Amino acid sequence: MTWLLQRVLDLVDIIITWFNRRRYGALARQVGRDPDDRATADGRRGLILVQIDGLSHKTLVQAMDAGALPGLKRLLERDGYRLERWWCGLPSSTPVVQSGLMYGNNWDVPAFRWYDKESGRTWVAKNPRDARELQDRLSEGRTGLLEGGSSYVNIFDGGARLSLFTVSALGGSRFFENVRGVSLVVLMLLSPLRLLRAIAAGGWEFVRDLWQRLAARFDTRVGRRRRPFSVPAALFQIFASIVFRELQTFGVLLDIYRRVPAIYTNYYGYDDVAHQLGPLDGETLRVLRGIDARIHEIDVARRRFADRRPYDLIVLADHGMSPCTSMKERYGQTLGELVASLVAREDQEFVLDEGGSEVDRSDADARFLLAELEGIKANLAPRGQKLVGVLENLLARRVPAEEVPEWDLARHGDIILRNSGTISLVYFPLTAQRMDLSEIELIYPGLLRGLEEHPGLGLVLGRQDGQAMAMTVRGPRHLNDLSDPSIRDLLDNLPDRALVAQQLTRLLSFPSCGDLVVLGRWNSRGQTIAFEPHWATHGGLGGEQNHPFILLPPDITWDMSAITDPTQLYPLLMELYGANVKRET
Repeated sequence: MTWLLQRVLDLVDIIITWFNRRRYGALARQVGRDPDDRATADGRRGLILVQIDGLSHKTLVQAMDAGALPGLKRLLERDGYRLERWWCGLPSSTPVVQSGLMYGNNWDVPAFRWYDKESGRTWVAKNPRDARELQDRLSEGRTGLLEGGSSYVNIFDGGARLSLFTVSALGGSRFFENVRGVSLVVLMLLSPLRLLRAIAAGGWEFVRDLWQRLAARFDTRVGRRRRPFSVPAALFQIFASIVFRELQTFGVLLDIYRRVPAIYTNYYGYDDVAHQLGPLDGETLRVLRGIDARIHEIDVARRRFADRRPYDLIVLADHGMSPCTSMKERYGQTLGELVASLVAREDQEFVLDEGGSEVDRSDADARFLLAELEGIKANLAPRGQKLVGVLENLLARRVPAEEVPEWDLARHGDIILRNSGTISLVYFPLTAQRMDLSEIELIYPGLLRGLEEHPGLGLVLGRQDGQAMAMTVRGPRHLNDLSDPSIRDLLDNLPDRALVAQQLTRLLSFPSCGDLVVLGRWNSRGQTIAFEPHWATHGGLGGEQNHPFILLPPDITWDMSAITDPTQLYPLLMELYGANVKRET
């Protein structure tokens, strides 16, 4: 009986495999992505790199214990995968990590957003123009990890041949650009379960999200997480958590069938919701369950089509999240308002620009959708084009103009802050050059002391005569002098003071770094002060924001304890999966 059951199961598996080959072949043809019979001629073993944006090692373990990640748990228990905690370096943000992984270079990326004093321009990593220029600089003379491969929902494309929903490539290839007329309907009908699942999940989550936002307006309990009641915000939350998740998974599955050599996809829904509700809120766990199910789907496909090209699946996070309280909520004023109170005095000419989340994540989603609508619109009948035009107009009103404010460098009162989670870069644009601490103290007396004494700030850093300095109760001290008790006290509750001092010194050496670098305070429980209205955050130091996870196949024996910067992963990945690399299978 056991033998007969096994034969029946084998027959069922053969039928399922045959059906899936036929189905994915049809899907690939419909979207103009036919498999290339020469795709495996380079001898490269395939790489599928899946990023869960913002998930720390500690939170992953807690979510796994709560039953939210059964697929990843199966990889550990059934397949011998190895779960490791690693240090993502500083700043703890997506562009820094992704550029390190894809190009082995994250030089002069001082935060998620920063200001260029010489040009008077603000850089934001998820602004398409900024991402393209940044990628051009970082990739110069380097081979991208994804050469000949695919990139989905990333900031950079790693040299990928196909880059979809990727910020640096917006305006390039589009997911549906080759779908014509009724072919779009055929495409969805060939994957009806995915279509029905997306519609049902999207509708249910939209109603749930609106209800929760509405209920929060009448919840007067102190410390409750609140999101504004907004239909557009709820709608874009659905795109982030469900629509893009389904589309990028669909793209990865097609790529596996097409034998694409390297695939990098980033599921950012967790990061988006965790910022608003915290790392382990019930809603963030729901998002993780959805992501876990899609990763399991990818794992099944790579096994099913292993004869076409064997793939290694690596799952990792770019950074973690630390629970936080915003400086405004805790102390009644933002960092910019604190700076203004310390500097403005009676100066009526004082102008402060405090930039934080001026380009929120939903704006990036809207740009993704606008790019895709352009691709669809060109292939539709006039009536369909009118309908798409209505949607384009609705989305266009949601996307802010990408204008750069003009600044008069002669105005000594102007101060510019660029906030990214728990780190803020402060610029004094009266000169295009980096200002020393002594010059700042001369022009803005009392500012440095006032910042150092504020209970919400953990570090106030700058430079003096080319040396990295930290403000302490005893005045400015050399940041790398760990024999100084003042410096040791500042770096308390951190795992490796010497490493942190070294990486902060490197950050201060970046040409685009602020005249001052200010980090929110952290404590021994891993809680931090943020400069944006978040419930969980990252970008600086403290807690789990610097400790993401990586899930490695059993035959990869990297020593993750030796990794202190994402650039160190680049040569390891290139050695196994880079272009022109051959590996026995």
